Parts: sequence; C-alpha cells; structure tokens
Amino acid sequence: MSSDSETGYSPVQEYYIYHNGGSGTSFPNKITTTTYLGSSVTGLTQGTTYLIKVAAKNIHGEGPATTPVSVISAYTPG
Repeated sequence: MSSDSETGYSPVQEYYIYHNGGSGTSFPNKITTTTYLGSSVTGLTQGTTYLIKVAAKNIHGEGPATTPVSVISAYTPG
C-alpha cells in the first residue's frame, strides 16, 4: 500500500497473529511480526487443534482480523 493523504491509506507496519491456546473461542495469545508470510507460532502442543486469526496494523491502528481458521499443529517427524 502506498501512503495517500486523501484516502488515509498507509503501509502495514506489523501483523498480529492471534491463537486461542488450544481451547475456547477467545484469543488471549498474540504474536507480533513484521512479515506475514513465513511467520511461525511457537510453543504449541503437537496434535492440538487451534483457532488462529491475523490482523494488520498501520499508523491508523489495528485493522479487522481475518475470520478464524482451525489448524492442527504438526508432529515432529521421527
């Protein structure tokens, strides 16, 4: 995105990755990153299902988050 004073657009400064900790529908866990692609969420339990959503932040604040998606953390190959 380019900066535009008429429409208020500005570049993304950070991304927030939220996850539910493996239970419930609230998102108490927040990871901040400057790159959306290739980001990692660490500290998850193998084989546990998590809800994850992402939001972007620019100079105007945090935008709306994505619709949560359900993911299962991978097992480490033996």
